[in-house]
Amino acid sequence: MKRTYVSLSLFIILLLVGTYAVVGILRDSHRMAKWSNSTSIPQSMNDSPFESIIMGYDSYYKLDEGIYGEYLWKKLDPESYSCNLSSNEDFLKEKANVIVQMYKNLSINATSNQDLIGVLLLADLNDRMRTLTTEPLSPFAERICLMENRLENFEAYRKKALKVYGEPSFSFDDLLNLSLTFRNFTYKTYGYPFSNSWVVDVRVLLKHFIYWAIYNESLVEPFLSDYTPEKSTSLLTNLSAELEKDPYAESLFKPSLLYLANWWSWDYHHSSNPEEVNEKYLKIFWAWYKLVSPKRFIGR
Repeated sequence: MKRTYVSLSLFIILLLVGTYAVVGILRDSHRMAKWSNSTSIPQSMNDSPFESIIMGYDSYYKLDEGIYGEYLWKKLDPESYSCNLSSNEDFLKEKANVIVQMYKNLSINATSNQDLIGVLLLADLNDRMRTLTTEPLSPFAERICLMENRLENFEAYRKKALKVYGEPSFSFDDLLNLSLTFRNFTYKTYGYPFSNSWVVDVRVLLKHFIYWAIYNESLVEPFLSDYTPEKSTSLLTNLSAELEKDPYAESLFKPSLLYLANWWSWDYHHSSNPEEVNEKYLKIFWAWYKLVSPKRFIGR
């Protein structure tokens, strides 16, 4: 009887622990899509272009890397670098502050010099640099080392990027005008650029417009005069494929497509009207596309 009681108690404890873990995972999933392990996908979802965008990003970490990670730096980083930092939070905070200021100074210089490749490399770091302003910093010690290596040797990496990727197919003015376009739409909600340069913050501005449009659908209404779901679907599918041809354009725009598809997936799984969700997000993409005109950024 005693053994049965102990076994039952242990079962209850394990059940509670498991339940707590599941609840924790679900609580965190507001940022990322709810992934289904089922092999049966509803036909309407299977037909959505957003599903094809996030196909292959089958974990939180892969999707997070696609939305917030670097694209251009993957082929530029050294195979190894020294990282022997103290785990003391005060030390790490001081170190991180120096690196963030270095990043801001490089951003201002690259913008004032109209250094397009330099700006693109810095824009590619923008999301991850922001993690160096959070607390605690101990989980990001290795990232602090990596960012320090990149920024201290920035000119060498810039030359390497030119060798690996070639010249961008668009101009500095193209990128500057794009950043100013989205700044005009989002400055009231975005605030001041993290990098001290709107053109370096452009990738984040592109995603911020999407975030704002999700909660304020009137933002997209001025762009819908020639909208149809079929046209928007075609543009989204074609753009996703074309970005694979141009690493610079991909680094700018692919994070926004994944960000949009991620929000679509979350709303789709929690909506009683999935067709309405598809329509909403196709309209948001249409407005975003009209503002971006991405074809001018893709290699010709």
